[in-house]
Amino acid sequence: MKENITLDNYEAFYLDYLEGNLSLVEQKAFEAFLAQHPHLAVDGDELPVLIPPAIDENTKASSIDVFALQQSIDLTELNAENVDFYLIAKEEGLLSEAQTKALLTWLIAHPSHQVDAALMQQTRFKNEVLIYPNKNKLVQKEARIIPLWWAGAAALAAGIALLLTFGWN
Repeated sequence: MKENITLDNYEAFYLDYLEGNLSLVEQKAFEAFLAQHPHLAVDGDELPVLIPPAIDENTKASSIDVFALQQSIDLTELNAENVDFYLIAKEEGLLSEAQTKALLTWLIAHPSHQVDAALMQQTRFKNEVLIYPNKNKLVQKEARIIPLWWAGAAALAAGIALLLTFGWN
């Protein structure tokens, strides 16, 4: 077994256990760990089972399959702590007309959050194409690369010239 099962890392072992990725030794060790910590055991009813619709490359998802994948937004839990999530959903177009009206009604009743709503509306991305008129100035000219041996040869030539100069005197 690579590592001991602890309360800090048991979730990774739990996933591998459920997926059948544990060796027989690891599986027995995990079952012993669950016997020591029965409060961590998850009943089969608590685990979500995700069954993707049978869609191959040639068929498109039906509207029912697409609708099943969409998350529903419930405004009954709207409060001052999570209003930002609903404002984002409104700006992304995820709210229906009735939900948008309910959100606006809530904002009228809570004027302190109207500034947040106005700021959230200003975060919309406008797809504008900007053309820089001097884009040929942005191109970097090719740099002249001087090889390292060239500098060494120049230093050697300077040294020889220095020796010859002092040697003549």
